[in-house]
Amino acid sequence: MPLNGAGVFSPPAGTTATSNTTILSAAYNALVADLTSTLNTAAKFQDASVTAPNGFAADSNTGFYRIGADNLGIALGGVKHADFATTGVALLEKAAPTSSGTNTVTLTWPIVASALASEQRIVFKAGGSNTSTAVTLNLNGLGAKAVKKFDGGAESVLLPRDIEAGQIYLAVYDSTLASGSGAWVLVNPSQQGRYPPGTLYGLTLSYSGGGFSFDVSVGSARDSSDAGNIDLPTAYTKVFSAWTVGNGQGCLDTGAIANNTYHVFVIKRPDTGVVDVLISLSPTAPTMPTNYTLFRRIGSLLREAGVLVAFSQNGDEFLRVTPVADINATNPGTSAVPRTLSVPVGVVVDAMILAGGQNSGTAAFYAYFSALSQTDQTPNAINGLTDTVAIANVSGSNIRQGVRMRVRTNTSAQIRSRLDASDANSILRIVTLGWVDTRGRV
Repeated sequence: MPLNGAGVFSPPAGTTATSNTTILSAAYNALVADLTSTLNTAAKFQDASVTAPNGFAADSNTGFYRIGADNLGIALGGVKHADFATTGVALLEKAAPTSSGTNTVTLTWPIVASALASEQRIVFKAGGSNTSTAVTLNLNGLGAKAVKKFDGGAESVLLPRDIEAGQIYLAVYDSTLASGSGAWVLVNPSQQGRYPPGTLYGLTLSYSGGGFSFDVSVGSARDSSDAGNIDLPTAYTKVFSAWTVGNGQGCLDTGAIANNTYHVFVIKRPDTGVVDVLISLSPTAPTMPTNYTLFRRIGSLLREAGVLVAFSQNGDEFLRVTPVADINATNPGTSAVPRTLSVPVGVVVDAMILAGGQNSGTAAFYAYFSALSQTDQTPNAINGLTDTVAIANVSGSNIRQGVRMRVRTNTSAQIRSRLDASDANSILRIVTLGWVDTRGRV
């Protein structure tokens, strides 16, 4: 047959045209039939081998070949570089190229691409450690693109030392990131650990009086929805005016300043990594500036009589610089009464109070202080109530007594008081010293 089993044509005898000779019809027809069959059938490549693959005349040891059943190999220079099988693809491991630069990273990759494309992946060894959140990567001179990571499912900038010299990193290009400008996603940043839910460290508030600004110390927190980390790397000062980004700028989310409780938040813009400070009347849903999506409440400020209340903070404890006498009730009766204290509204805190009374008569009374979320009870000498003040007077002299205690408030800054006896000689007093606010820690 003119077409042998290897797919090679051999012109049969009698089909070579020679002047004044006869072409044998049988041989000619067989040749034409083979040509027709071959042209009507998909070409079949040969099994070949890694050193002599199906390839190119000018590069005989580069091309593809059959390894086995449903198994195709790619040879470059007579060496297998790729193995395609029904179970997956295996690529020859090459040494990761080393990048140069710290925050402006450049990289030459041996596989040259004419343009960047989504899902393009590169592995590289870092030649330097980044010190900034603004990091770019320029691959093969195709243009510097931002390097991002994902934190809680949100696009975020890198932290310092997310890229550390000498470490191996995987980056994937995504043309939709950075507001459509395209960015590299660092899959395995060194500082990729997410803070546990409820994390709050530092971010201490301070205001000593005498102005309309307050300070926030450096610190870190987990966003209130557990969507990302928020880090304030430098101390901040904010003034009581409309919010503007930056240290020393305004902080109010909306409306005008009035006498009220203002809740303080650290906020973050994930696409740029910028962190700032905001205050709001809402303890859970501040009006956020454009592109800022992460927030965490770190405390509350009180504005009374047109000025901020001076305080000092130690962890979760907030002490008013000047305690305030909130309750001074003569003959308060024996019914349970809600008492409003000078602590933040909108959140539940533990009010720190000096609770007591005065009795100038001859009768004794017990005063019980409790949270409105607790069952009301009548105080007495033997019921075991711990937040109880006993005022006893058997001589007719003027007796005063007070106890320092913590009582949980409701979101209206209220606790409950109740006496077991009351007359014109009975006076109930509550002095507010401060409050304890866990600020979302769990």
